[in-house]
Amino acid sequence: MYQTLNQTKEKQIQREEICLEDSLKSLIEVTEPYYSLTNLSIDEENVLKADVNKQLDCAHEVKGMSYSEAGRHLAILGSLALAKSNPVKEKHYYLATKAYVKRVYQQAYDEIEHVGYMSTIHFDRKKGIAKGYLNTKTGKKVYTITVEYQVLSWRLFERMFKQHKQETPCLEGYNPYAESIPLFDLKTSEDSSSATLGVINKDICVGHFDDYPALPVARIAQVLTSIAGIQNNASGLTEPMKIKHVILYAKSFLFAGETMSVKSVLESSTESSDENVIDTFAFSNDDTEYSARLTCWI
Repeated sequence: MYQTLNQTKEKQIQREEICLEDSLKSLIEVTEPYYSLTNLSIDEENVLKADVNKQLDCAHEVKGMSYSEAGRHLAILGSLALAKSNPVKEKHYYLATKAYVKRVYQQAYDEIEHVGYMSTIHFDRKKGIAKGYLNTKTGKKVYTITVEYQVLSWRLFERMFKQHKQETPCLEGYNPYAESIPLFDLKTSEDSSSATLGVINKDICVGHFDDYPALPVARIAQVLTSIAGIQNNASGLTEPMKIKHVILYAKSFLFAGETMSVKSVLESSTESSDENVIDTFAFSNDDTEYSARLTCWI
């Protein structure tokens, strides 16, 4: 009898989780495979919780989930938290414009399964802020994060970016987010580096966004982390990076069909503490103003 009651309760919880996830997912403009959260739930303090697995190996960072991938999953979870806080229950674009990410657990680790937690700390009609953290399933707190978002209704977004509307590819079974984005035309020196991605293919933007494919901010961060790692090596450090914290600014989109270039600058290096500060920038087409900036403290 007790077993039957427990099974009934578990099934009810599963139904509630599915209902919560479906209702919140319908309010954001991010889909699979970019969206990969599972077992979404919420506690009495309105903290959203979701399971997520590490998908990407980052050669330039110590083992474990990379900064950029952690930012990807937590920013999506944060957008769900904002969607729940938004009194207007229709689809919006929650666009990450700034993020501060700190790595709490500095050691390398091999665990794949993680749990993310995010909650709203500010919301108004145009802006939202969410914060939270990422643990391994065994309880290691790996990252803390605060993300700022611009909030746009789907109508306003489509008016603003109608020139970028294009057919969204249907790539069943393909997950570009499990692969690093390669760099080309790489040039390095002790204090700066540069490279290009060429033209952004809409296949690597799948799930972000439907009909308006754009390279996700977290994927731009992955590329910027790569150029930071290359810069770190060029400055004489050969071990994988143990990044202490990063600040990311995203000023504009990089849509499919546009070209992207990146550069890094070694801002400071202290031999006594082995700490480097590396600034990295992403540019669209031939723009002189950056689209995104990532500063890493290593």
